[in-house]
Amino acid sequence: MLKSSFKTATMSAAIAIIAAGLSGILPVAAAANGPETSNININSSYNWAGYISNNGTYTAVSGSWIVPQVNAAGNSSGDVTWVGIGGINAHDLIQAGTQAVTDRTGNIDYRAWYELLPGTSVLVAVDIKPGDAVTVTIVKQPDDNNWMITLKNDSNNQTFSKTVNFVSSLSSAEWIEEMPLSNIGWLPLDDFNQIQFTNGWTIKDGVKVNIADSGARTITMNNRVGDALATPSLLGDDGISFTVARTDAESTPAYRVVYARSYRSNFGYGHRTRHFSYVPGQERLSYRFNGRAVND
Repeated sequence: MLKSSFKTATMSAAIAIIAAGLSGILPVAAAANGPETSNININSSYNWAGYISNNGTYTAVSGSWIVPQVNAAGNSSGDVTWVGIGGINAHDLIQAGTQAVTDRTGNIDYRAWYELLPGTSVLVAVDIKPGDAVTVTIVKQPDDNNWMITLKNDSNNQTFSKTVNFVSSLSSAEWIEEMPLSNIGWLPLDDFNQIQFTNGWTIKDGVKVNIADSGARTITMNNRVGDALATPSLLGDDGISFTVARTDAESTPAYRVVYARSYRSNFGYGHRTRHFSYVPGQERLSYRFNGRAVND
């Protein structure tokens, strides 16, 4: 970003209760674990839409996008945009991006973040607003397991850059629009209209290639009844660009929460949670938390 259905009415009530009891916006973790499946040719997910490439060894990924203006309809909702390495064939994922979260009163909170699964997301001090151009680049360093994460707001020239230590399977690269998970369950996917990715590239098997030359394929986000929520376009002729469009389908919650915990940061008090991506039809969740195998 897994089964055990979670009823829509219960989910909506939980969101309303939590939103009513918190002041301000509820921060959410922005990351997602990979689809829980042995079928590497999956093309749909309950919470990912975009492009994935997983037929090589990946040591860098980059992409740019324009932060969309979210339509605040008075309901708790959200969307997350990111690029990352890992998470398709394995449970590791290093990623960074932006998110928008709307509360019941129509307030919208835009943030930037990075995450190293199975850890939780870390908000970063880069101001984000609709219309901003953002570029994220994640590059493995020559040192063992060191990575450089760079998130730049090209519109206001604010940049976050950090070297982190992370053990990666190097098994995939992703350019993703996601439905986020809060501390009390899935937030319905907001109405972001569409988002355009540009300048997408990765280093695959030691060679810098664009999205097209990486052999990436589309993944469509579906709701629980199988209707498409967000659909990626074909790649542009340049091989580095595509859009993800929000459809009119209802964003129905599909699963109950598996794990959530609280955190404090200089952004105030809130909740971080684990995110997962998965494919319709999977009946079993298996993931690792603090080195311990967990099944649901």
